[in-house]
Amino acid sequence: MAWACSAMAAITWLCFGVSSIPLLFVPVLAIVLAIVWSDTATTAAMMAVLALVGGGLTIAGHGAFAGLMLSMPQKVTFFYVYLATTVLCLIPVAGAMSRRQRLHEELTESEARYRMLTEHSSDIVMKTDVLGAIVFVSPSVSQLGRYSPEEMVGHYALEFVVPEYHEQVRSAHQLALASPGETFEIDYLAITAGGEPRWFESRLRAVFDDDGKAFGVVSAIRDIATRKRLEAALEQAASTDTLTGLPNRRAFFEMLQRSAILGTCGCIAVIDLDHFKRINDSYGHAAGDAVLRTFARIARSTLRDADMVARIGGEEFALLLPGTGLAQGEAICDRLRATFAATMTRIGGAEIRVTASTGLAPLSRDPQTSLKAADAALYAAKEQGRDCLSVAA
Repeated sequence: MAWACSAMAAITWLCFGVSSIPLLFVPVLAIVLAIVWSDTATTAAMMAVLALVGGGLTIAGHGAFAGLMLSMPQKVTFFYVYLATTVLCLIPVAGAMSRRQRLHEELTESEARYRMLTEHSSDIVMKTDVLGAIVFVSPSVSQLGRYSPEEMVGHYALEFVVPEYHEQVRSAHQLALASPGETFEIDYLAITAGGEPRWFESRLRAVFDDDGKAFGVVSAIRDIATRKRLEAALEQAASTDTLTGLPNRRAFFEMLQRSAILGTCGCIAVIDLDHFKRINDSYGHAAGDAVLRTFARIARSTLRDADMVARIGGEEFALLLPGTGLAQGEAICDRLRATFAATMTRIGGAEIRVTASTGLAPLSRDPQTSLKAADAALYAAKEQGRDCLSVAA
């Protein structure tokens, strides 16, 4: 401030000390520079220096007003007009510069906070333009995706998404651009730098300018591979029989319903272990559980990969044999029945042999009709003396 005021005093003394050359604009330029490069207090001090030095020289008969054929009060009035005009012209400039300075400070502070969040967040923060090209991506992408931010910027975001999810991601991007203030969420598989697909969740929100025109989308991207594994494990647990490891009743009927909708041809069989209650009564429930596991093991090894075996009741099992005619289905079920009857289950020194009765029916458009036909064939097999196969009429 001291240097600025000294320079202002010198400039004012020069401008008002020379009467032959009009230099009244020079102090105004000096104050404009002060407004741009200095603070408000310095600018006000320079204005005061202009008023004191310029006013004093005017009263002393120097300056641009000295050559005018006017009285001293009139010359002083002209100086006041000059000073007032200068102040009125510079006040808007000073206000605009002050607002600009505040905006700059707020922007700097906001950018510092933004960088602190993005650089230390475990999530990926990504900004794309309206076409989906990556404009910015936070450093955390190097940990989650094994990419460096530099190699991703400029590429389209879809280049890093598994192709089958392109349409979903593109749709979410377009919805965000068309919906100011709304956030959209999407799960998808993305490709890491090593080529491994990985589950991510993105929350997308468009950014708009003052005219309400979207100029990009900001996404918060989170690794959800652990969550997806847990969901898959829970889904597996919900559809698996814990004792045998086979699909349970719910999973079997879902597959049966799906096959009916698709119009899949094939066979359905219902198998019941003969006199199973005697095993539990004679050897205990642990022995009964061991027999059930034996049947599950034999069924898995006997059936084809496309076939399905499920435990649908206590000692009751069901087979779904897609693309199989009755003759082939009869051969498969008879082989399973014979193998199980010949297999010994050993537990606690006991050797247990169990037989099974089977009912086989063709797969129709109505799952319940197919199941009822197989059940009827099962009862027919039991009436024939058990340990045999009966085919629905």
